[in-house]
Amino acid sequence: MGKKSAHSEEELPFAALMDVMTNVVGVLIIVLVMTGITLAQVAKKVIAQIEIVSKDDFEKIKKEAQSVKQQIDPEKIKEQLRKIEQQMKAIPKIERAPVKVDQKLADLGSMKAKIEEAKKERDKQKEQVNTYLTKIDELKNRLDTKPRYVPPPPPDMLKMPNPRPLPAKPVVRHVWITNNSVITSYAEKKFTQELHSTFKQAAREMGLSGPKVEFDTQQLADYMNKNFYPKFKDLSINGHNWSPWHGGITFIARAKDAPDAPPFENQIKMGSPFYNLMKEVSSEGDNGVIFFHVAPGALENYVKAREVADRMKINVGWDMEMEGTRESGDLWNFFGVEKIDGVAYYRKVDPNATPPPQPKATPDTRLIKGHTGKTLD
Repeated sequence: MGKKSAHSEEELPFAALMDVMTNVVGVLIIVLVMTGITLAQVAKKVIAQIEIVSKDDFEKIKKEAQSVKQQIDPEKIKEQLRKIEQQMKAIPKIERAPVKVDQKLADLGSMKAKIEEAKKERDKQKEQVNTYLTKIDELKNRLDTKPRYVPPPPPDMLKMPNPRPLPAKPVVRHVWITNNSVITSYAEKKFTQELHSTFKQAAREMGLSGPKVEFDTQQLADYMNKNFYPKFKDLSINGHNWSPWHGGITFIARAKDAPDAPPFENQIKMGSPFYNLMKEVSSEGDNGVIFFHVAPGALENYVKAREVADRMKINVGWDMEMEGTRESGDLWNFFGVEKIDGVAYYRKVDPNATPPPQPKATPDTRLIKGHTGKTLD
C-alpha cells in the first residue's frame, strides 16, 4: 500500500508538465498559422501593385538603357569640360571702376564721436534753456503775486510858525513823542522821586549809613536792575556806564515805544497826564512853555499833540531827532545824584584810576551861513 501511494505522487508532476508543454505547442502553432496568413495577404498586395510588363516592352526598355549608357562616355565628358574651361579663360574680365567714397563718410569712428559730442552739447543747452524757462516762470509768478505799485499820496505839508524868542522868565515843561507813546515831564518827577526812594532803601538793606554812603558798584547795579529799572517800562535807562575814576552816580534816560501802549489819541485826550500837563502850562500864562522832543517817524503824533497845545494857546518849541541818532542822542539826562535829604551817595572807586586823556580839539574852518542862533525854517 505504501509503495503505490509513493508511485502515484511521482506521476502527478509529470502529467502536469506534459499538459503545460502541450498548451505551449498549441499556442505556437496558432501564432505560426496567423503569421503565415498575414504574409500571404502582404505578398498578394505587393504583387498587385507591381506593374506587369510584356516581353516586347521589356526589350524596348533594355535597348533604351543601352543607348543611354553609350551616350554617357567619360572621355567625352572630360573633353567637354576642357572646352568649357578654355572658353571661360577666353572671356575678358570685367573690371568695375573704383567708387570714390567721401572721406567724411568713410571715417565712421570720428563721425560717431562728433555725433556724441553734439548730443552732449545739445543736452547741455537744453538743460540751460530749461533753467531759463524755470526762472521765467518764477518771475512771472512773482509778478502775478506782487502787488502793483501804487504811488503814495502827496506828503502832508506842515506849515511851521515863525520862530519867537523865549519869554523873559520861562517855565518849561518837556514832552517826548515816540511812534506810539507820549511821555510827559511827570515821568521825570516820578523818576526822581522813585530814584531817591530806591537809594534810601538800598542803603538800609546793605547796612550803610552816615552823612556819606559809598555803594559797591556791581552791588548797586544789580540792585537797580532788580528794583528800579522795571518800574519804567516806557524808558530806556542806562546807569551802567559809571567810570572807575569818579564816584558820582549818573543816569541817562531815553524815551522809547511802550509795547502795550493804548492808542495815541487816548493818551492825549481830556483827563490824560498829557492833557493835565497842558492845563498846568497854560496856567503859567505867557511864561509857560511846552517843548516837544519828537522821535524819528513820530511826526504825525506830534501834529496831534501840537493841536491840543495850540487850542490852549500855549507857547510851543520842538526839535526832532534825525534817523540813526536815537541811540546817541539823549532825550533827557539826570546827573549829580549826590545828596538826598542831607546824605551824600557815591560809589567806591579805585584811587589809582585815572581818566583817559581827552582828544585835542581842532579848529573848525567851515563857513557857517544863515541866521544867527537857532531858528525853524
